[in-house]
Amino acid sequence: MSNTNKSVQVSVRVPKHMHDYYKNFKEKGFITESLSEILLSGLDKKIQEILDTRYIALDEMSVEEAKKMAEEKNKNTEG
Repeated sequence: MSNTNKSVQVSVRVPKHMHDYYKNFKEKGFITESLSEILLSGLDKKIQEILDTRYIALDEMSVEEAKKMAEEKNKNTEG
């Protein structure tokens, strides 16, 4: 995934019991990551899962090659 070195700030509400567990586990040393890091890793995994299942990475091609590929695909679906 590309990194643009830009960010946005979001506010996320979590259930109190989950936050209490997080604080308790963090104090005991079971968790070393910040809450933001944990939440971002979940978001990153979900985005990557969607990209992997819904999109196909193609080699770079010129506009002409892309048009030709689209025309061939259209011919195949019409016939």
